[in-house]
Amino acid sequence: MRKVSVFILLTTVMMGAAISNSHAATDETGNNAAVTSPGGTSDTLPPEPGTTSDTNVKAVDDSSVDAATKRLQAEVEAKAAKEAKAKADAEKRKAVVYTSEFWGPYFGAKFGLIDSSVSGTINIPGATTLSYGVQGGYLQAGYNWELSALIVGLGAYLDWNNNALHSNDISYSSSAYGLDIKLGVPVEYWLPYIKLGYGYNTGNKNDGLRVVSQNSPNIAIGVEYNIADRWSLIAEYKINKFSNQDNTITVHNKLLSFGFNYYFGHPLKSGKAKAVEIDLTIPEPIVAPDAIPEDAPPP
Repeated sequence: MRKVSVFILLTTVMMGAAISNSHAATDETGNNAAVTSPGGTSDTLPPEPGTTSDTNVKAVDDSSVDAATKRLQAEVEAKAAKEAKAKADAEKRKAVVYTSEFWGPYFGAKFGLIDSSVSGTINIPGATTLSYGVQGGYLQAGYNWELSALIVGLGAYLDWNNNALHSNDISYSSSAYGLDIKLGVPVEYWLPYIKLGYGYNTGNKNDGLRVVSQNSPNIAIGVEYNIADRWSLIAEYKINKFSNQDNTITVHNKLLSFGFNYYFGHPLKSGKAKAVEIDLTIPEPIVAPDAIPEDAPPP
């Protein structure tokens, strides 16, 4: 009986020592990641801060942010390169556009000095007279277009030349009307131009010259000067000649005239004709290369 009691006592002491050693080993290693549930399954607990598993999670997050930043920087650099190329192409396409007051519909009037003579079977020496007011004068109207650096116009004219007494006591006058084409180059406030016209011409106030009439061309050179919104002054020199049906009598006219044109188109704000250079370059973009997204997308 005494032996059995001693055996039971020794067995109890040995089991208590084994259980104590097991708890001590668990506390020293910190290996408490797995806990056996009553059903016999193992549940994994989240890693504690500073452990190896926590470090791996941070490394994955950092790599995701770096990848997103690199993608954003690549997009910014590609956009900047594209805009730089567009800017270089635009600089090559710089254009000079001429803006002026000499465009649109217009109406004008002139007075002038005309030197007129007759040659052929009737010979009348040249004589100079002043044409103005109701006795004579010159009207014109038309429309001008701006085509890049040129002014192109289509116009109509009506000329009355005064009756003039010549040295052989012969007096006569003439008149003409027709169309002309105008070609000019605006230079700031000036418009030098040339006109080519075609119209009907006839002699007047002389029995011998009434039969002298003909459709014929004429040519004029001139210049306009823009003085205010819609208004310009004119100086023009025009030559024309016309004959009778069998070309035995020819009238020669040389006209120096001065006047004005009024344009009905919308005037420039500056009120002056000028040439301006339009810069087609694209503004340089504002790039933020260090920008990163607020929330990096998941990998």
